[in-house]
Amino acid sequence: MSAVYVCTYVYDSETHTSFLAILDAGNLSAGPLAEVQLPSHVPYSFHGEWVPGAVDVLRLARSDWPST
Repeated sequence: MSAVYVCTYVYDSETHTSFLAILDAGNLSAGPLAEVQLPSHVPYSFHGEWVPGAVDVLRLARSDWPST
């Protein structure tokens, strides 16, 4: 079985900073496996969206990149 992770932005209103938290989807109560500190806060209005097939779209886009 593959590992499944949840990534979310966390805002700390006391320090006006944000970080990216990476959690084990099977054990959310354990807290973050990792935290990535960000150089500035992420506003509340920021949000993301899952796009089915996005990996395929990226693979297609990369096929047009010049080879190095």
